[in-house]
Amino acid sequence: MKSTLTEASPTERILDIEVPRERFTKIFDTKVKKYSKEIKLNGFRAGQVPKQVIATRYKDPISREALQELVEAAVKEACQTHNLEPIAPGVIENLEDKADQPILIKAKMEIDPPLDVKDYKLDLPIEAEAVTDEKVEHELEQLQRMQASDTVVDREAKIGDLVNAKYLSIIVNGDIKQVDENQKLRIELGKGSIREFDESLVGAKADQDVRITITFPMDYSSEELRGAKGEYQVHIEEVREISLPTLDDEFAKNNGANSIDALRLMIRTSLERSARDVAKGNLYDMAIRRVIDSNPFEVPKARIQYYLERKRKNKQGQNQDDHDHDHEAHSHDDHDHEGHDHEHDHAPVISPQEQEDAVFVLKRARILDEISKKEKIKATQAEVDSRVVMLSARYGVPFESLKAELRQSGRINDIREELRMEKTMDFIIGALDSEAAPVATP
Repeated sequence: MKSTLTEASPTERILDIEVPRERFTKIFDTKVKKYSKEIKLNGFRAGQVPKQVIATRYKDPISREALQELVEAAVKEACQTHNLEPIAPGVIENLEDKADQPILIKAKMEIDPPLDVKDYKLDLPIEAEAVTDEKVEHELEQLQRMQASDTVVDREAKIGDLVNAKYLSIIVNGDIKQVDENQKLRIELGKGSIREFDESLVGAKADQDVRITITFPMDYSSEELRGAKGEYQVHIEEVREISLPTLDDEFAKNNGANSIDALRLMIRTSLERSARDVAKGNLYDMAIRRVIDSNPFEVPKARIQYYLERKRKNKQGQNQDDHDHDHEAHSHDDHDHEGHDHEHDHAPVISPQEQEDAVFVLKRARILDEISKKEKIKATQAEVDSRVVMLSARYGVPFESLKAELRQSGRINDIREELRMEKTMDFIIGALDSEAAPVATP
């Protein structure tokens, strides 16, 4: 067998292969011999159909099968000869199969272009937003409110109360909106997004009907309602008084701290960690974009296509039944089947933004992988265990049980890979050695 390799683009290679006719004949004869023992024909004993009969009657389908096997083997052999590592099955651009002539194959293969990443040690400072006393007190107040209790009171509602009501009618800019029979309103007066609405309910009591007229503010979350006039009629079902727990040492102990001052310190530490994580995330994005710009390379089309297909499948997977999954899995089959619906043969249209996002994600992954290999960055077992400890605490699952489940599902390897990428990003910005945090132990 002869083969030559030419470069069509940075990500594409063309293999021109010449295979001796004898090789095809050998495969064909082997298949004829095999089928002569398997195929049953009238007039012949089982397993004893003459090979010539099989070769004559089933020449075309066996030839197609033999040719397909030959092409696959020849392309694979040519790739090995030229040290070619394709990232996807090749595309056969031309196939010449003339009687008594060598078989000629032209195959286009996609590869990852060579990449030697440079200028990636950036040493960028992490500038996290400062955590003020006001932010700490706000978080403490939110924690206090989460643990508040409320009781029904027989009095007029006031700011700070919780009001439960049922909508009777809704009119927006003169248009009457349909109101569901069980459409409810639950609002803490003074905490609503529209001050007029809250103030209209002050002084209301249970079993009263209240009419509320408001003008939606121009910065309202729903753009279509900005500046609109709303008219509501609600029936007050109950007024509830909210009781906040006292911010004392007992409250702190119920929330994992020895004292209220220790709880404030714990909150501050958590906020500082979150602020640092946000700053690092922003820095990660800026740093990797800078490294990508300094190391231009092309991403193979097959990688982009596969990434987008997998992303769509993951997004739709929970909402599709088994039939949908099966159809999607076969929608790109190279062979036509009887009754195949050609209306679905076309690949989804890829928007420019989808293309750009996919290229960035794939370039980021390739560059991080290359840097981690170059710098020998790996996740240690202790670091993997530390991440599992965090997950076990978050989900309330015993460490050993969760670790065993992650190993069985293969997810433990995903965690190891995530940590390797995180450590590589830390290396790029100069944070890998400067913040070697203590490892949590199970």
